[in-house]
Amino acid sequence: MTAAGISAAAAVVAAIISVIAVFIASRSAAAAKKSSEIAAAAFQRTAIRELLVTCREVVAENQRIESLCIDLRTEYTGMFNFAGVGGGGAEKQARAVLDRDIENAKALAAEGAALSKDTSSLLASSGPDIDARSTKIGLDLVELRTIRESIERRLNDARSERKNLAEEKR
Repeated sequence: MTAAGISAAAAVVAAIISVIAVFIASRSAAAAKKSSEIAAAAFQRTAIRELLVTCREVVAENQRIESLCIDLRTEYTGMFNFAGVGGGGAEKQARAVLDRDIENAKALAAEGAALSKDTSSLLASSGPDIDARSTKIGLDLVELRTIRESIERRLNDARSERKNLAEEKR
C-alpha cells in the first residue's frame, strides 16, 4: 500500500468515526432534552403541590381567626358588662376593630380558598405564574398569622380584664 492509499483509508475510517460520533451526539442531545423536560414537569408539580399546601394553610388560618373572633366577642360582652359599660362606645369600637380584622382575613384568604378548590387552572399555569401566586399566597399567610396573633393577644387581655372585673364584683 502506498502512502496515498494509507492516507485515503485513514480518511475513510475518520469519516466513518465522525458519522458515528455525530449519531451518538444526536441521540445524547435528544436524551438530554427529554430528561430536561421530565425534570421541568416534576419541578412544576412540586411547585403546584407546595402552593396548594400554602393555600390550605391560608384557609385553616382564616378558620382559626373566625373561631377566635367568636371567643373574643363573648369575652368583650362579659368584660364590658362587668365594667358596667355594656353596649357603650368602647365596646362598639372594640367590635368595629374586630369586624375589620374579620373582613381583612376573609379578603386575604379568598384567593387561597379559590385556588385550593380549582387546581385545574394551576396545572395550565406557567412556572413564573406559579411562582408569583406562591409569593402572593405566602405573603397573605403571613398577614393572616399577624391578624390571628393580634386577636389572640386581645382575647387574652379581655379574659384577664374580665376575670379582674369579676373578682372586683365579688
